[in-house]
Amino acid sequence: MKTRMAIQIFALLTLPAVAQASALCDSAANIVGCLHPTAKYQECTMSTPNTAVIRFKGGITGRPYALQVRHEQKDSFRRLVLLDDNATVPPNANCPHLQWQPIPKQESSVEKAVREIIGGSPTTR
Repeated sequence: MKTRMAIQIFALLTLPAVAQASALCDSAANIVGCLHPTAKYQECTMSTPNTAVIRFKGGITGRPYALQVRHEQKDSFRRLVLLDDNATVPPNANCPHLQWQPIPKQESSVEKAVREIIGGSPTTR
C-alpha cells in the first residue's frame, strides 16, 4: 500500500514537467488557428522542451508550411515567441498568444496528490 502511494505521488510530482513539454503540441491547432486563421493544422513535434515545430496546410494556397514557436514564462506570465514561419501569408500580428498573458492559478501537483490520496481538499481535513 505504501509503495503504491509513493509511486502515485512520484507520478504526480513528475507530471508537470512532462505536461509542460507537450503543452505546446497539445495547443498546436489553436496556435495555428490564431496565427493563420484559414490554415489546417497537420502535426506538431517538440524540438526542445520549450520549442515546437508546427506543420500546417495553407488555407489559401493549400501548400504545406511550418512555423516554430517557443514558450516563454516570466513570473506569473507566459507568451509564445514566433521564431520562424515560412507561410506565404504573414501570421496574424494580433494573435493573443504572442502577448504576455497571466498564467491561471492551478492546483500544485503536491496539493493534487494529497487530495487524490486522502480524498477532498487538504485544508478541509
